[in-house]
Amino acid sequence: MELLQVFVLTLLVLLAARTFVAESFVVRGHSMEPTVHHGERVLVVKVIYRWRPPRPGDIVVFRPPGRPGSEYIKRVVA
Repeated sequence: MELLQVFVLTLLVLLAARTFVAESFVVRGHSMEPTVHHGERVLVVKVIYRWRPPRPGDIVVFRPPGRPGSEYIKRVVA
């Protein structure tokens, strides 16, 4: 029983971390080369943007409206 409680608590902590703190994404396409290449995995820290807006030079991931299930990985220019 104790092992099940530890497993459930661990699962809840990991899901909360993925939802609110950080998430991993795979780069699809070549638009970010030479910084980030097609097929590479990037770790996006989500929590920082709760305290400050994105700045020029930051790499952000967003889900475009009207395209469910797809993510764009882009650099903030202005």
